[in-house]
Amino acid sequence: GFQTRPCIAKAMKFVRIWIIVFAVLLACAKAPPKREPLATVVTTADLRTRLLEFRQKPLVVNFWATWCGPCTTEIPDLVKFYQSIDTARLKMIGVSADFFVVGDSAKLAAKVEDFLSANKVSYPNFIFNDPVDSLANLFNLSGILPETIIYDSAGREVFRHQDLITLSELQTALDSLQGQSNQPQ
Repeated sequence: GFQTRPCIAKAMKFVRIWIIVFAVLLACAKAPPKREPLATVVTTADLRTRLLEFRQKPLVVNFWATWCGPCTTEIPDLVKFYQSIDTARLKMIGVSADFFVVGDSAKLAAKVEDFLSANKVSYPNFIFNDPVDSLANLFNLSGILPETIIYDSAGREVFRHQDLITLSELQTALDSLQGQSNQPQ
């Protein structure tokens, strides 16, 4: 007779033990933490709903795109501005127009995410995914990017700037808004 059967039985037992060990290790391994998206893809209706969340507080809205030179130039100042404000009293959002470029929407969204991450942008951002006219009509936009609008706590536009905006221009606009809110009614 052959004496390989005990050898095969031992080998199979060894393989089974390693399969069990591997399965236990795999089950115990934690998946890498899922990063929250830095930007949310929205339609006109979604953006209207999101804007309602900011009611009762002044709101800074910046329209931008990764393919827009002045937009990418002003982002560091917008990040500094956001870091300097009291977000309990003033809100700020960005609205990307990157989807207005025809292409793979997943790649465009990833490009926006990568840009926001690389520039340490921490204020909420939305990637607009409806016809350009919808966004232009909703915010009365000129079509020039970047464009920054500040609304008071009642939702009235109190400041609009087309093209690149600097930190000092934003701060001056905010100071003006705060001065208006301190005026006797």
